Amino acid sequence: KKDDPNSFYVEEEPHLYHTPPLPSFHSKGVPPEDLKRIPLPPPFDDLPKTGKCEWSWDGEKRIILANFSSSVSSSNTFAMDPKDEAFFLQMMERNDLTLISEGLVSVQSLNPDYWKPEYLRRVLGQEYYHKFRRFDTVKTKKGFEKCVEVDGMVSMKVGDYIQYLEKRQDYLQGVMDGADPSFAFVNHEGQPKTLKNVGISALYMIDVDINRLLPKLSSNFLESFRYHGVLPGGSHCMLNSVTSTARPFMGPNMYVTPPAAFTHFHQDGHGTVDSGHLCISGYNEVVMLRRLTERHKKHALMTLTGNFGGKKALPTYFDGLYQEPHGDRLVSGNLSSFEWSC
Repeated sequence: KKDDPNSFYVEEEPHLYHTPPLPSFHSKGVPPEDLKRIPLPPPFDDLPKTGKCEWSWDGEKRIILANFSSSVSSSNTFAMDPKDEAFFLQMMERNDLTLISEGLVSVQSLNPDYWKPEYLRRVLGQEYYHKFRRFDTVKTKKGFEKCVEVDGMVSMKVGDYIQYLEKRQDYLQGVMDGADPSFAFVNHEGQPKTLKNVGISALYMIDVDINRLLPKLSSNFLESFRYHGVLPGGSHCMLNSVTSTARPFMGPNMYVTPPAAFTHFHQDGHGTVDSGHLCISGYNEVVMLRRLTERHKKHALMTLTGNFGGKKALPTYFDGLYQEPHGDRLVSGNLSSFEWSC
């Protein structure tokens, strides 16, 4: 292949210059001359200075912060300045940087009665939910702690899950006074299950369809969210060209988890959609790679996951591009968040 003549990365042309050999299961990588570095991402214009949004840029971490708390009209309603909105949308199109915004939810409009675990218990407490992922904290031979996923999906009543969260919090805060740290529940097949220690096992509730399961909470979210154009089917989402009765469901979904849960490296929609994350409480840590060619993605996954295998065994390739679940998410503090795709 010829050398790339472009000073910056051009989305339509990398297949002409950046198609290294695919990762080999019989070797530990590709020679540097076959895996050339792709060009730097293009620069962007200066940050807007409208006075309606506070912008900041961290060049080392490539993070843009946008605070829209002051974006209000003369009638005291939310209104983006056209320059801020244009720049905001341009940055949303780029995945060589991380865009974090603040002020797109009216906190005053959020009904606190809907945003507590007690509301989930009251509405869904006796309903079984089948998408809980379990993560256990274990110690390695060298004494390091790590979190590993076990048992696949767990099925339990939502009320039991809220009780588990409460017991785990009591355990971690040291207020159980020597009580048994185990937690017992019954799955949807009537089989008794037990977590030996709530402080070690973290259960992650994923993909909750709030529109179908929690309609009042969903309505309150839509009332409080100030920028509907980026939601599925909104003015800035291509789903608006598809009739609402024929659109695939793209969220918003709700996720609830204590610390230690995560989701594998992935590309949402096999790389065909953009996703938004709204963190209601806790912290949502996302590791994001810049835009890469298909083959560079595969090499990146092999490098990041260390799937090179031992001397006598071939590695098992981690397919985060087309097989593994979505949403890179490491949390600290109980997390309640939303994700949607366009």
